[in-house]
Amino acid sequence: VMGSRSILALLLLASCQCALVAGFSACSWPLRSAGSGLDASRGCAPRLLAWNGAATTPLHRASARERFAAARRGAAGMVAVLPAQREILVNADDSIWPVLPEGEYETGSYFATGLWTASEERCDLRERSVEEEQEVYSETIEGVAGAVMVHKVLSDAECEEVVRLTEDFGYKEYNLTKNTHATVTWVASREAVVEPLYERIKKSLPFEIPSRDHENGRQIRGLNGRLRCYRYQPDGAQTFRKHLDDSFFSSGIDKPGGSRMVWDDADGSISSVLTFLLYLSDDFDGGCTVFHPGTDALGGSTAVKKPVSVRPIKGSVLCFYQTQRLGSDDEKEPFELAPLHEGSVLTRKEGVKQGGGAKY
Repeated sequence: VMGSRSILALLLLASCQCALVAGFSACSWPLRSAGSGLDASRGCAPRLLAWNGAATTPLHRASARERFAAARRGAAGMVAVLPAQREILVNADDSIWPVLPEGEYETGSYFATGLWTASEERCDLRERSVEEEQEVYSETIEGVAGAVMVHKVLSDAECEEVVRLTEDFGYKEYNLTKNTHATVTWVASREAVVEPLYERIKKSLPFEIPSRDHENGRQIRGLNGRLRCYRYQPDGAQTFRKHLDDSFFSSGIDKPGGSRMVWDDADGSISSVLTFLLYLSDDFDGGCTVFHPGTDALGGSTAVKKPVSVRPIKGSVLCFYQTQRLGSDDEKEPFELAPLHEGSVLTRKEGVKQGGGAKY
C-alpha cells in the first residue's frame, strides 16, 4: 500500500503472493503536526503506497539515478541466483503478454522473463454490485499492532479468475534462502485492477499511519501496480521463512496496453508502507501467515509478544506494516512496528483431489 508522509502502503502494491502483491505508496504532502496511529502465503501481495511528506524540514529527494539504483539493488539478490538467460516466450494467447522492466534488466534475467500483464478482458474488477460492496468488513489482528484483515474483497469467482490468469502467465518454482515456492509477477492495469481493488478496501484502512522518524505521518494513496504472485504446494515443505517486508517505490505499466514496467512511476514521491496480502485460495490445511516476536538476529516488532497465526480466507486481504526501508543502502532504523512473519507449510486437506489444494 502506498502512502504519503502525513498519515497508508498493496502492492496493491504490490505484494498476489499468489495473492496480489505490491505495496501502498504516498506522495509528498506538507504537514504541520506529527502523524499518529498506526506484504505471505500463496496469493497476490501488492503493497500499499503512501506519500512522503515533511513536517518542518524537507526530506532528501533522491535523484532519478539514485532511485533506479535503489530499485536495482533491491532485486540484486534474486538476479544473482535466478536464471540470467532470457527465455524464448511462445505465447499463442494475445490476452496476455510479457513485460520488460526499464533499465539494464531488458538484456535478460528473471526480471526480463518473470513479468507479465493482461488485457482488461481477462480481469476487470470495476463492476461490482451494491450488495457485494456492502459485504466488505474488517477485523483487527489481536497481538500485531496495525495489522488488519479485510474480508470479501474478491468473490470466489474473481479469485478463481485471477488464479487462472496467473497460471496462464506461468509460475516458476524456486528454492531460495528464505523461501521455497513458485512465483510470477503481474504488472496489472491500474484502471481495471489496481484502482478498483484499492477502492474496495480503503474504507477499512486508516487514513494515516506513523512514519519511522516519528516526525511525519504517512497518508495512504493507493496500491502498487507490481503484483507479486506466489503459489505454495500442499507438500508440507514449501514455505516463506521468517522475514520482514521492506518497502518499494510505486511501479506500474508504462501505458494502457503497454509492455514496459516503470520501476518508479511517481518520481520518488510514493513508496509502500503496508503489505497487502490477498488470499486467492483456502482449500488446504496449514499455510497460515504467522507473526513472531522480533529477535536480535532477524529484527521485527517487539510489540508482538507471542506467535499469532492468521488463517488464509479466500478473497480476504491481510495488511500489516513494512519496514519503510528503500533498498539495501538504506541504513536508517526500520519502522519498529514492522512484524517478523512467515508463511507456514501446508498439506492437502482431506477430500481434496491430487493436484489440488495449492495456496495462492
